[in-house]
Amino acid sequence: MIEIFDSQILLFRYQGNIKAVNNICPHMNMPIDAGQVTEDGSILCPFHDSAFCVTTGEVRRWVGSVREGTPKALEDLMKGLKRSPLRVYETDEVDGHIWIAH
Repeated sequence: MIEIFDSQILLFRYQGNIKAVNNICPHMNMPIDAGQVTEDGSILCPFHDSAFCVTTGEVRRWVGSVREGTPKALEDLMKGLKRSPLRVYETDEVDGHIWIAH
């Protein structure tokens, strides 16, 4: 994870290409860097199991799960938040340097 212009950006390789996404999940502003990238090209939020496309940022699943013991009112609030895509940044790798369009 790097920080550029007050933005936390997560860098990773997927199928040999450098990807850059906002490290803050649009669901509840939690860091996404503890999540995982799946074989189908989704990045999973480790907190609420939302899934986003690593290439476009589109929402593939919104709040897939809520931790056991979460109060019902908070669970309803979490599930009721507007679906928002994950911000994806255009990248290029040249001579070992990574360029990120911000």
